[in-house]
Amino acid sequence: MNLKQLLLLLVVIIPTFCYAQKDPCRKINRSIDDKGTTTFSSPQLKHVRALKQFKDNVYFGLLLQVNDLAPHFDAVGVVIEFEDGTTLRNDEVKITCKQEATEISGGYASAPSVAHSGQYVLQGFFPIKEENMALFANKKIVKIQLAGAPQSIPEKEAEQTMAYIACLKEVKP
Repeated sequence: MNLKQLLLLLVVIIPTFCYAQKDPCRKINRSIDDKGTTTFSSPQLKHVRALKQFKDNVYFGLLLQVNDLAPHFDAVGVVIEFEDGTTLRNDEVKITCKQEATEISGGYASAPSVAHSGQYVLQGFFPIKEENMALFANKKIVKIQLAGAPQSIPEKEAEQTMAYIACLKEVKP
């Protein structure tokens, strides 16, 4: 292989490699459970994961997560705020609340133990429907609130979330 051929090969391969690294749809995971439910999911970001499931119906939405110092057991309600100030509210979303556990290393002769950190992890699934799809596809999420516990969404996470929603919007079973 001479220098011209090598240079041509590099010119073709490098842009392809770079494109593959930036294509968020390549990071979408597909799984099928033992009941035949097919789930497509984005990587778990700090506060958001986009999901689309197929079985008898199609479920499309965001699994949202925030940490809070106060417990929110048996709580409901999610608010999503977009970059233009528009908000979506769903007071029917059930919030799960679990206390975060931390493993504490023991001393010389003691075994490690688990203690509660004082933080609570709240999660809720916000459905994306045809009537609100345009908001999620065209505007960045800047803030979420689960059971009254607010969380700002970093710019990069907001951009990634928009990209994953666009990918999942096109997914078919």
